[in-house]
Amino acid sequence: DLFDEELDEEEKTKEEAIRKCFSDIASNVAGPGVNVLIGEVASKCGSDKEGTRKEGCWMMQTIVEERKDLADFYEQIPIILRELLYRLNDESKKVLVATNSALAALSKHVPAEELVNHVEFIRNLLASMVSDARRRKGGVGDGEFLLPGFNMPKGLEPLIPIYQRGILYG
Repeated sequence: DLFDEELDEEEKTKEEAIRKCFSDIASNVAGPGVNVLIGEVASKCGSDKEGTRKEGCWMMQTIVEERKDLADFYEQIPIILRELLYRLNDESKKVLVATNSALAALSKHVPAEELVNHVEFIRNLLASMVSDARRRKGGVGDGEFLLPGFNMPKGLEPLIPIYQRGILYG
């Protein structure tokens, strides 16, 4: 991670080169390849490894940012949302920060009128995550459950424009 002081200069240089390479891939992949790229990145978001999940979220953000003008990933928004929303229940602060950043990019670069089409999907996914968290072994049962991704500064901010648009325009 670029923000870890533990990484030495060589590691930082390597990571910057890898990120630059992925940015170039994300911006230059041909139309149908976007679906394949998002599918591959989505498979990394659920990894057992913290670093892979964090980088998967970063890659989702990069795809959205690099392809915002082409808007050719809109049919893949449910996949992007699913992977990012599942990360809101991650135990890693690094993953939560990367998730929040990726969701913020989605809210910023995709028009609210497009994202509002996914409000019910978002609501159902969040309800399912909370329900699973309550029932799993060691879960909170009927007690209070705070989704870690929403329980951080500005955690809800990326979803506000979507819900706001839904409320204002039905």
